[in-house]
Formats: sequence, C-alpha cells, structure tokens
Amino acid sequence: MKTKALILLQAVLFAGIGLTAQSPFVVKTVKMTVDGTSTMHKWEMAVNKVTAEGKLTMNGSVLEDIQSLNVTAGAKSLKSTHGKIMDEKTYEALKADEYPNITFQLTGIESITPATGGYTVKAKGNLTIAGVKKPVSMQVSATVASNGYVTFKGSRKILMTDHNMTPPKAVMGTIKVGPEVTVNFEVTLCRRLSKRGMQIRF
Repeated sequence: MKTKALILLQAVLFAGIGLTAQSPFVVKTVKMTVDGTSTMHKWEMAVNKVTAEGKLTMNGSVLEDIQSLNVTAGAKSLKSTHGKIMDEKTYEALKADEYPNITFQLTGIESITPATGGYTVKAKGNLTIAGVKKPVSMQVSATVASNGYVTFKGSRKILMTDHNMTPPKAVMGTIKVGPEVTVNFEVTLCRRLSKRGMQIRF
C-alpha cells in the first residue's frame, strides 16, 4: 500500500515538472536597429552582433514568468548605410574603445498580460551605454511558437545625454545628429542545448 502511494506521489511530482518548469534560453535569431535624425537626413544603423540569454518559466506553451534576461550588443557592430564616417563618429560617441559592449540586464517583471497572438510584457532593467548604467522600463510584445521559441519585440527611445554621450557631428560641425535615438529589436530565444547536443524539453 505504501509502495503504491509512493509511486502515485512520484507521478504527481513528475507531472508537475512537465507542466511548469524553469528553462535556460539563449538567442536563436535577432534583428536590432538604431534609428535617429540629423540636420541633413534620417538615419538607421544595424546592430550586427547581439547575444542574449535568460531563464523563463513555461507552463507548456504558456509564458508564466521571466526570471532573468541579459542582452549584449557589440558597440562596434553598429553599421550605417551612410558610410564609414558615420560609423566612426558613432563609435566615438559610444566610447567603444573603452566600453565595447552595450548591455541590458532585466531587474524585474511588472506584468505579463495575455494579448492577441501572445503577451504584453512590462519590464524594468538596467541599460548600460558608454559605461553609464541607467534604470529603464519598457513594454514589449512576446509570442511563443509551436516549436517552443519565444520572441520578444519592441522599441525604446533613448537620450544620448542620459548616458553622458555627445551626439556626433560631422563636416566641421555642420551636420549634427539629434540627441534622441530609437532602438528597435526582435529577439527570438530557444531552449539551451544540453551537453549531449539535444534540446532540453519539458
């Protein structure tokens, strides 16, 4: 009788693990751009080197919580369609030689609300640019695909002066970049592979 009770208890515990589990996630794909203005034209820069990892609580295909999320972008991976001069001026403003990475570290989730096609996530964290860390809050959309991939999509306006950055200038100061930029991102995470090379599944 005790043996049957023990087996039943184990079955319940394992079933619970199958329903809800914390999983380590890493970046699968990412699209990130920085948009801004200048006295001459609007501009856009692609961010070509981004890594991300986090820990999410999934209940089947339901996103229940985000325990951690860290995103790192290479400052010198930003590339403009307006050529090398724009790139070099941007790296100078970012102090990229001294601070090669731009980072975001999640510090808390305010809410995860079901929305059409996914979720609306309100989060807060620390954004570090040019060596200056500032607390930020943002609202992003999240979707969970049938293969378990989780995609976060959103945008965030940033004032360069908040991070002690001087907006770039060119051509003897006649071309000036506006102090506000917008970071647009779409980051897809997948479960980290196990040591045997198989995806961790719950």
